[in-house]
Amino acid sequence: RQRPAPHAATDRSPRPARRTRRAALGREGPRVDRQVNTMSDRWPSVSVIIPAYRQAKFILGALDAVAAQEYAGEVEVIVVDDGSPDDAAEVAATHPIGARIIRQENQGVSGARNTGMREATGEYFAFLDADDRWLPGKLTAQIGALRRLRRPGLSFTRYRRVSEAGDVPAAEHLPVALDASH
Repeated sequence: RQRPAPHAATDRSPRPARRTRRAALGREGPRVDRQVNTMSDRWPSVSVIIPAYRQAKFILGALDAVAAQEYAGEVEVIVVDDGSPDDAAEVAATHPIGARIIRQENQGVSGARNTGMREATGEYFAFLDADDRWLPGKLTAQIGALRRLRRPGLSFTRYRRVSEAGDVPAAEHLPVALDASH
């Protein structure tokens, strides 16, 4: 039996003896059952990949959102400076999260994400644009949903626009995980 490639988005932990179905985002915000009844309580590592092009103004907010995650596993943060004419990479390097900064000539956002995936060491990838933010329970909810699939899958969330004043509407949506075999 072949093992997945080192950077494949699969869960390599042993199959769970039984699964729970609790992972919900209620009106009060994220509520996640951290006990996912697997043979191992180890949460997989996640590589957060942040492409940056002309994002010096926003990159610290994205890094703050990663730092605020309530995730029990290891989190690697990679910022890919996609040939940005501003100082996004230098600004990112000042954040205490200790992101790995990769510089490249401009290849567009897809090229920057691909570079991040090639350099990533995590068992899962999580993409975050430099001008976006995550709620604190996002990684736990999504990785939990993927682990319950017990096979390769894809997870995504909805988005909400944030006003210039920083007002954010309440969360009411569940993370979605899809079986990659369909």
